[in-house]
Amino acid sequence: MPSSPEPRSPPARYTTPLRHQRPQGLSLPPVEGLTVLTPSPIDEAAFLLPDPTPNKASRSLSEKRNADEDDKQEEEEYDAPNPETVALWRHYLFKVHKYSSYSFTAFLSLHLATASAMPALLGIDAADNGIVLARVLYQVPIVEQTLVFGSLAAHLISGAVLRIHKVRRDKRWYSRRLKMSRISFTGYLLAPLVAAHVVVARVIPLIKEGDSSIISLRYISRGFVRSRLTSWSLYTAMLGLTVYHVGYGWSRWLRIRKYTRVRIAGVAVFALGIWGLRVVSKGCNMAEWLGKKYDMMYEMAEGLVFRWTALGAGVVYGLFHSYSLSVSSEKKAAAAEWAHKEALIAKAKEEYAKLHPKPAAPAATATLDFSDPNFDFAKYLETALKE
Repeated sequence: MPSSPEPRSPPARYTTPLRHQRPQGLSLPPVEGLTVLTPSPIDEAAFLLPDPTPNKASRSLSEKRNADEDDKQEEEEYDAPNPETVALWRHYLFKVHKYSSYSFTAFLSLHLATASAMPALLGIDAADNGIVLARVLYQVPIVEQTLVFGSLAAHLISGAVLRIHKVRRDKRWYSRRLKMSRISFTGYLLAPLVAAHVVVARVIPLIKEGDSSIISLRYISRGFVRSRLTSWSLYTAMLGLTVYHVGYGWSRWLRIRKYTRVRIAGVAVFALGIWGLRVVSKGCNMAEWLGKKYDMMYEMAEGLVFRWTALGAGVVYGLFHSYSLSVSSEKKAAAAEWAHKEALIAKAKEEYAKLHPKPAAPAATATLDFSDPNFDFAKYLETALKE
């Protein structure tokens, strides 16, 4: 029988060795050589980059509990407190600062609606009726202490403590105080104006009359009649700072990055408030006995506000003066330390120069002018051969 033809093998360029086949020319080590190897684990800590910032407050609680000895040494190096403690109290203090603004905004919205929007839209009489109805909601002993004064005090105190902590942290990390944000700056400007408004509209009526039942927009209008420039300046500043602080503060809480709508709404609220102040500043008719009581309250308010303003200005000046003295003393100490270091460096250079004197510079050779007719070429050759 004729033999069957052998199958043709593919060209050499298509032949690929299988995985279980050993390519020709490759020698493998003996199997027992691999069994005696004991692989050691790789030290992963050597490949990890250190944390560039000393702040551990942004870590989660699980990561903080699993912090190793390197983190503890780093904290001691930066002289920082326990990160868990710092993170906890800063976290809860920030929550107090945030949610206290929620509760105070509820009262502020109602107060602006009755004291600013209603006079501009409906007149003073309708606004007085709205204020009387609003007092039923927030001038209750428990509600007023918690919703109004409690939330305002919590917001101010927590913000001040967070600001002090931030200043100390910036000074420790960056050796300087970073710039204050505009929201914080407007809040600090707004605090004395709100305090003066509370004294005039709430504290003094309680001292004089025992309650604030006779206080209405006519009381504010009486203040415009007594001192128009002062009233316009204070109320315009308080309204503008309030709109800016509340508007941009809420955009920060809600994480609104596009401020166009916020600015339009702020301008609209400010314009409506200015129109309401214009309506109130025109004055209105009131009984003579009521006008005399209002005048007595304003006289007492002017004395209190003047004294407290002078006291606050003195405290602010004292704090600023002490801060400037501390800064100047720090600058003087740094300059003295720098001068001491410069003196030590100069002394070390002098001692090094004495121990290692510089070699004497070679004497300058006279220039040879072969074109000079008086040049003695024979003498020059004789001297050169001797050398």
